[in-house]
Amino acid sequence: MNTILWKTAQFFLSMIWYYGEIIEKSFWNKRQIPDLSRVKRIVILHLSAGIGNAVLFTPTLKAIKDNFPRINLTMILSQKTVKEIIENSGLVNEVVIYDIQSSWLKKIKILINLCKIKPDIIIHAFPSNWKSVLIGRIIGAKYRIGHRYKAGYLNECDFLLTYSIPFNETMHEVDLNLELAEALDTKTVNRQPFINISDGARQVCRQLFIQWKINQKFPLIGFHCGSPSFKRWPENRFADLGDRLVEQYNAQIVIVGGQEDVELAERINRLMNKKANVVAGKMSIMETASLIEKCNLFISNDSGPMHIAAAVNTPVIAIFGPTIDTKNRPYGKMHIVIKKDLPCRPCYDYSRNIKKIKKCSTYNCLNLITVQDVMKTIETYSNVLVSKNKIWQLI
Repeated sequence: MNTILWKTAQFFLSMIWYYGEIIEKSFWNKRQIPDLSRVKRIVILHLSAGIGNAVLFTPTLKAIKDNFPRINLTMILSQKTVKEIIENSGLVNEVVIYDIQSSWLKKIKILINLCKIKPDIIIHAFPSNWKSVLIGRIIGAKYRIGHRYKAGYLNECDFLLTYSIPFNETMHEVDLNLELAEALDTKTVNRQPFINISDGARQVCRQLFIQWKINQKFPLIGFHCGSPSFKRWPENRFADLGDRLVEQYNAQIVIVGGQEDVELAERINRLMNKKANVVAGKMSIMETASLIEKCNLFISNDSGPMHIAAAVNTPVIAIFGPTIDTKNRPYGKMHIVIKKDLPCRPCYDYSRNIKKIKKCSTYNCLNLITVQDVMKTIETYSNVLVSKNKIWQLI
C-alpha cells in the first residue's frame, strides 16, 4: 500500500514540475549555455558515484578546472568512501557528502546549506537519477546540465534540466561525462582517468612489502574478486587461477577489496593451495591504489578496483558478465576484457531501468568463462610477468 501511495505521489509531483517547467520555459529561454565569463560557481552532483564512477569522472573534473581555473567547484557525493579520490585530485574547492541513507532532518539541513551556495551551473554526472535531478532543481541553479535517459521524462525527471544530452549506450562512461564538460565549450587534452596517491599511502605499502618479504624477482598479481553477486566470477575459479599463476610464473598473489569483500577474500584464500596475501578490508582507498599501482597485473570482476588499476597504469584483465563492457570496461588500450558473446548479454542496462535487471538462473555469461580462458589471456602479458617486479621501480 505504501509503495502505491509513494508511486502516486511521485507521479503527481513529476507532473507538477513538468508543466511548471513548460510554463517557465515559455517565458524564459533557458536552454542556452550562460556567458561563461560570468560564471563563478559550479556544483557537480554525483549521488550515484561508487569508487569506479569517481575515478572515471576525474578527466571531466580536470577538463572543467583546466578551462576555468578561477571557478569555485563544489562536488556533492553520497558515499564517504569515494571522497578521498575526489579531494586528492586537487581539482575541487569543496566536497559535500549528501548521505542518501541519513535522516530527513539531516538531508534538509544539507539542502539548506547547499541552497546558500547559489551556484551558476549544476552538472549532473553520469549516472544520474531522478533524486539527483530533483535536488539540483531545489538548490536553484539557473542552468542545469545532464543526460537524457531512455527511462523517460517522468522516471528520470529530465524535464528539470535546462540542457540535456541524449544518453549514448555505445559510449564509455569517461566520454559520457566529458560530454557534460564539452557542453561548456571546454577543450579536453587528456581523457585518461587518474588518481593522486598520497605519500602516506605509499609509505604504508613500503612497510607491507617488507613485512610480506616480497621477492623482486617474481611478479606481483592483484585480484579483486568482489562486486555485486551478479557480476562475480565463481570464487573457486579465482582460487584455481591463483594456484596456476604461482605454479607457472612464481607469482605472488594479493587479494584486495573493501569491508564487504573480507569473507569472500578469505574463502578464496582458503581454497588456494598456495596462500595469497589478503588485504581486503584492511586498507584505505589510497593505500589500495598504491598497492595496485605496484602490481605487474591486476585481474578483476567489473568493479571499482578494476578502474583504480587502469587509472594507475597497471595492466588489467577484466572479467565481464551481464554489464555493458563498451561503457564500463577499464579505460585505455593496454587492458583486456574477457566476456562471452551470448544473445542474452548484456542484461544490466542503467539507461532503461536499473531496478529491472533480468533474473538469471544460469549466469552463463560468467560461468562459461574458464580458468583456461583467463590463463590464455594472461600470456598476452607474459613480458610484464617475467620482467623485474614493478615494486622496486615505484618505491
